[in-house]
Amino acid sequence: SPLPLKFRNYHPVEEILQKYKMEQPNVPNIAEEIDKKLKQVVEANKTRDVLNIAPKKANWDLKRDLSKKMDLLEKRTQQAITNMVIEKFKQST
Repeated sequence: SPLPLKFRNYHPVEEILQKYKMEQPNVPNIAEEIDKKLKQVVEANKTRDVLNIAPKKANWDLKRDLSKKMDLLEKRTQQAITNMVIEKFKQST
């Protein structure tokens, strides 16, 4: 026996086919529920500072990676300044 016709999304024009049309499922309106939950979340989080979401120091990883190189550079800079002062002192005397 052939399977009976069932029109789920198709709305037949012919009267003969109307009896095979399925009823539309009852879909609940979830927009109201979402609005209600959203308002609850907003009310619960009103006291939080929205601008404080990001970490306070965004470049901490850069500082960590460059700290050894910067220490070496600082030592060399101090040594170069010391050598320049010594040379100026020698030239002035």
